[in-house]
Amino acid sequence: MENPQQVAGLEILAEGCENSSRKTLLLKVDKAYPLFRKLVTLYAMRNLVREFARFENFSDLQAFLKQCKRSAWNNVGGQLIPEDRVNDIKQRIRKNKINSWDALHDAYRENGERYEEDKLRHALGCLLYLHGLKASALTPICSANI
Repeated sequence: MENPQQVAGLEILAEGCENSSRKTLLLKVDKAYPLFRKLVTLYAMRNLVREFARFENFSDLQAFLKQCKRSAWNNVGGQLIPEDRVNDIKQRIRKNKINSWDALHDAYRENGERYEEDKLRHALGCLLYLHGLKASALTPICSANI
């Protein structure tokens, strides 16, 4: 952010993006990075606006924000699920707690029902991380309820 000219001259490689042994060179990172920061903010704000009514006051929002974090997600047959939950499903399969296709589909359905909240937590966690903020450090901008 502070020195885009220097970034423009760097060779920045991506790993695990292509099924190839060749290097994957990222181009125009100096231009993309500020754009991605704006996109993360847009992602968070769109999700917050959509779910804003669930918070009765700033304390409720702040308590929710304390549970928000960035995390890896997996595409499981077109359904995006937080990686820790995918690992939990795999573990339940190994322990025979999920032992049929119906039980597996039930687990996917449960995750589908949690998707909007999971996405909100992820979006706000990304926003906090992006700006180096902690939920506990946030204060309301006015004394009125949000």
